[in-house]
Amino acid sequence: MGFAELLRRAPGISRKMLSQTLRSLAADGLVDRRVEASVPPRVHSRLTALGRSLDEPLAALREWAERHMPDGDHFSRRTGNRSQPG
Repeated sequence: MGFAELLRRAPGISRKMLSQTLRSLAADGLVDRRVEASVPPRVHSRLTALGRSLDEPLAALREWAERHMPDGDHFSRRTGNRSQPG
């Protein structure tokens, strides 16, 4: 997938953060990055087999979070504990 397409699919992320994240994922062996020598350079990324192996565990985590989100919201309202940065 091209960089611009990834950027469109991830609203709220900056170009810089997406680029840094993709480089980090590539360094960890989760993503293959291919840079075309063009002007401007075109960058394509795809999941490696290792990256694809995370699909099932991440889907389970997402499902758990969606199922328990109301519990966390209820707790926060009841106790007044809202996550504060820092």
